[in-house]
Amino acid sequence: MVDENAHLAEANRHIALAERLIGEQRVRILEIEEVGGDLVEAERLLKNLNDTLEQLLIHRRMIIEAGGKET
Repeated sequence: MVDENAHLAEANRHIALAERLIGEQRVRILEIEEVGGDLVEAERLLKNLNDTLEQLLIHRRMIIEAGGKET
């Protein structure tokens, strides 16, 4: 039997991690900007992190629709 609540808890942990990584990457971008560095790769990573977060939020919504309960 699938434990949707356990899946939801895991999804929430993944979302929190993604949000933390996005915040850290934003700080790195500011630091790179301050020294006049090339932002291409840093901004690409930030976009990928944001895209990943979007998919994690969709996944979380699917878990809730399948019966996972918020705690």
